[in-house]
Amino acid sequence: MTSKTFRLFRTESSGFKLSLLSAGHFFNDLYASFLPTFIPTLISRLGITMAQAGFFSTFLGVIHIIFQPVIGYLSDRSANPWLVIWGPILTCFGATMIPLSPTYGTALFFVGLWGLGSAMFHPQGHGGVGHVVPRDRLTVSLALFAVAGTAGVTVSPLFAVALVNTVGLKLMPVVAILPVLVLGIFTWRTMPSISHESGDAMTPQKGLLSTMKSVFAVIYPIWAMSTVRDAASQGVRMFFPIRIAAEGGDIAFVGTVLFLIMLGSTIAMLVIGKMADRYGKKQTLTVTMALSSLFLFAGRASGGWTAILFFV
Repeated sequence: MTSKTFRLFRTESSGFKLSLLSAGHFFNDLYASFLPTFIPTLISRLGITMAQAGFFSTFLGVIHIIFQPVIGYLSDRSANPWLVIWGPILTCFGATMIPLSPTYGTALFFVGLWGLGSAMFHPQGHGGVGHVVPRDRLTVSLALFAVAGTAGVTVSPLFAVALVNTVGLKLMPVVAILPVLVLGIFTWRTMPSISHESGDAMTPQKGLLSTMKSVFAVIYPIWAMSTVRDAASQGVRMFFPIRIAAEGGDIAFVGTVLFLIMLGSTIAMLVIGKMADRYGKKQTLTVTMALSSLFLFAGRASGGWTAILFFV
């Protein structure tokens, strides 16, 4: 074993802590597609309307909008890793309990729990990378952290289908929570605090509202475009599975289609990132937003695998 490999497995090393944060990101985002995968099942079993089904996504977004900035503000003031530990646990439990919900209200509760867990993890997870790695490795470390989350999101629908086919809906929460609990305990034992090894931690001096206002003044153009983009993306992920189920598709086919959509998004990010570096960010963003709109309408007007290809 080389000295470089040995340093990676030392609990105080930046590489080890980055690995823990990245593993947490993978498991947290591993449940991102559970609601879209099981939404046809919920509609059939609970007898809810399309509007009620769509409100799941709206409620999830409200949870993120309200709690994520607040939790991010609080995480800046603490080195305790409880957010990156409990976030994936709540995310896993909430997501896996959604298809077992006996009522619409119960389903909303578990959607909220899932959203709260995700909102807990991401601010401290992203910020924690900057605290545990040296500044000269920050960019590549953030990329590795992001790749872990993207991998979780991509395989999420297949993981949901695999759990149902192997252990069934009733045992799914028990089986799914085990690796997340093990990771949480391991993180608490080996990384009791998220230290700042690349410099002194900067404790914000402003209040919550002042901090949010100053940040929003800088990011509002990107925020607006992200809102439009995510609204369309969530619409496809929520309602396209319902259409597939209405046309006779089973849960395995729904999961496969969602996997293809997420895989397409992952590949597109890499390709468009290269294009942005070559042709410019504004030009690339304008073209991709316009093409996305055209593909969205084309997918809505077509059917079968043609619609799937347009949405992918």
